[in-house]
Amino acid sequence: MKLAFNTRAAEAVEVTFPSGLVGFEEVKRYLLAELPGQAHFCRLTAQCGSLTLLLFNPFAAFPAYELALAAHDTAELALPGPQQALVLVTVTIPGDNVRQATVNLAAPLVINAGNRLGRQVVLADGRYRLKEPLFAAAGQARCG
Repeated sequence: MKLAFNTRAAEAVEVTFPSGLVGFEEVKRYLLAELPGQAHFCRLTAQCGSLTLLLFNPFAAFPAYELALAAHDTAELALPGPQQALVLVTVTIPGDNVRQATVNLAAPLVINAGNRLGRQVVLADGRYRLKEPLFAAAGQARCG
């Protein structure tokens, strides 16, 4: 996955979440960086404090994944169209067991690649789970 910003993969870019993230509403400014050698993964680190989230490109493992943004989401992001949107989901790794990793498909992070504004969108239609297994039951990586 290449971040849709004009930057080298090793560089972090600043992203602002005007409404914060669920549970971290007071934290607005983050640095987003790809993980070297880890296709489809990146990290989001708060510029103040010690919060770091592992993020994943959901389309790499769930090609049928889709979301519709409400008008207020599009307005907050000043998003001109879907081609400007970078969609990422949070990853949870219980303990240190990577094979049990899950992704939150119900509340993706959407970032406008042009202005670097982000918003966590909570999908209320019930189609996606908060803890969707990232790896197939057979133990094969679904993300390639």
